[in-house]
Amino acid sequence: MTSNDSTMDDFLAAYFENTTQMFTCNNESDWYHYWESEGLNRLNPPLIAMKGGMQAPNLAYVFIAGYQAAMRHVFPEIPEDGWTALAASEDVHNPTDNPPLLFTKNGGTIRLNGTKSWVAQSKSVDYLIVTAKNDNKERAMVLVKIDQQGLLMSHRESPSFLADMSQGFARFSEAIVDANALIEGERLKTFMKSESKFIMLALCGWFYKQSLKNQPALAADFRLLAADYFSVSQDNTTKVTVLADLDTRLQSLFKTFSSESNTNTIANWQSDCALVSMYSKGVQSRAAKPVNN
Repeated sequence: MTSNDSTMDDFLAAYFENTTQMFTCNNESDWYHYWESEGLNRLNPPLIAMKGGMQAPNLAYVFIAGYQAAMRHVFPEIPEDGWTALAASEDVHNPTDNPPLLFTKNGGTIRLNGTKSWVAQSKSVDYLIVTAKNDNKERAMVLVKIDQQGLLMSHRESPSFLADMSQGFARFSEAIVDANALIEGERLKTFMKSESKFIMLALCGWFYKQSLKNQPALAADFRLLAADYFSVSQDNTTKVTVLADLDTRLQSLFKTFSSESNTNTIANWQSDCALVSMYSKGVQSRAAKPVNN
C-alpha cells in the first residue's frame, strides 16, 4: 500500500480543491468502480474511511468505506486491488446443513470444507479472509480469492439492514489453497475493535458532508469528532473509555442531525440509521467495567 501521511486537515483541503461534484452511483457496482478508479485502497486506512464516507451516497456505502479501511488496517498483506471481506460468522441454528468451516493442512496446501453465513459486499468482493478450525480446535485465518475452485457464493435477496450492500453466504467444498494463504497471528479481536472506529470515522465524514450546506455549526462539530476518530483509528491500544466518550459525542450529534435534517430524502434512512448506534452498546458496556475506570 502506498504510504500517505496526510493529516485530516490536509486531506480536506485537497478534497474540496479537487472534488467538484458528487459522482453518479446507482448501485454497489458503481460504488466499487468509483473506489477502484479513485485508488482508495492506496490511501492510509483513516483516509480511506474519511474520503469513502464523504463520497458515499448512502449509509450502506458508508459502512463499506469504514469496513474496507478496517480490513486494510488489520490485514495489510491483502492484495491492493478490490475489496476484501472477513467471513467469521457461522450458522448456529442449522449446523447440520451448514457446518462450520474446517481446515486441514497437508504439507504445502490447506483444504477447506464448511460454510460461512455472512459475507459483506458478496456480489462485488474480490477476496475473503475466512476463520476456520481444524479437528484439534486450533484456529486459523485464510486468505481466499472469490473465484477459488470449491467456493460457492450465494446472496440474500432482500436484507432488511444496509439493503444497498449485497450480503451473502459462502460454502466451501474441498477448496484447496496454498499454505502461504494462512494469515499469521490472531487478529479477529483486533478487527472487531478496529471495525467500529473506522466505520464511525466514515460516518463522521458522511454527516460532515451532509451538514455542510445548511448546518455549518453541526458540520463543524462533526469535523472535530472526525479528527478525534482519525487520531485513534490506527491505535490498537486506545482505551475503551476514550472510545466511549467519542461514541457519546457521536450519538448526541446524530440526534441533532436526525431532528434538524430532512431525512426523508435519504434512501433507507429508517432502517440504515441504526448503523450509528450498532456498536454503541458494546463500547459503553465495556467502558463501564471497573477495570477500565
